[in-house]
Amino acid sequence: MSSQQPCERLRGSRHLSTTDLAHRRALAPSTVSAHLSVLRESGLLASRRQGNHVL
Repeated sequence: MSSQQPCERLRGSRHLSTTDLAHRRALAPSTVSAHLSVLRESGLLASRRQGNHVL
């Protein structure tokens, strides 16, 4: 599986929290959070806060 395939599967999905993504990929939430931070900083990902959650 290429590194692009998980992103392609998530495109168009409902908004997911870091914990939801971590469970889907069987990764630690901290690992997913670190990767999402890189994507956010590069402008490839947008996020928003909903209560205590960042989606």
